[in-house]
Amino acid sequence: MDSSDREGNTSTNENEYLGKYAAKEGRLYLSHEWKTYIREVGQKYAGGVTEFRIKLCKYAFEKGFRFIYVKNDLKRVTVECLNKQSENCPWRVHATVNPVNGFFYIKYLMNEHTWFKFCRPFLCLDGTFVKNKYKGHMLAATGKNGNQGFFPLAFAIVDSENEANWTWFLENP
Repeated sequence: MDSSDREGNTSTNENEYLGKYAAKEGRLYLSHEWKTYIREVGQKYAGGVTEFRIKLCKYAFEKGFRFIYVKNDLKRVTVECLNKQSENCPWRVHATVNPVNGFFYIKYLMNEHTWFKFCRPFLCLDGTFVKNKYKGHMLAATGKNGNQGFFPLAFAIVDSENEANWTWFLENP
């Protein structure tokens, strides 16, 4: 059964094992554009150093890294990745005020993180009830994929949610 004609992009499907479910397109959040706040050398910030600092914090939050200020005053800001010393991460941005027009510009940008190139952040472990004729509990481990979306890493169906089942789930890949 497909009801995409009635509901636009949403389709409802029925499966003898999964029951009835609806597939919907992903939702765009307000923070989606934050990853574009720091892009290139010459990028202008009309709001000055204050706007740059706010956008830098939002950019770091969306990209999933932390930074430290090397220089931070009203005319210049230099920032490095927090993992520069421990992991030799080259990410760095330097922005200054242009004396001609008074706008704040990115003067130097090394926009590559190497410290988390091959690792994905582990997000959560969760257990929930299975509410169908088979009953039980589902244990799940979820991570982030390359597009910053959720990705199920592992799951198991067990008879009950207890320490022995969690130990088994975490120790057996």
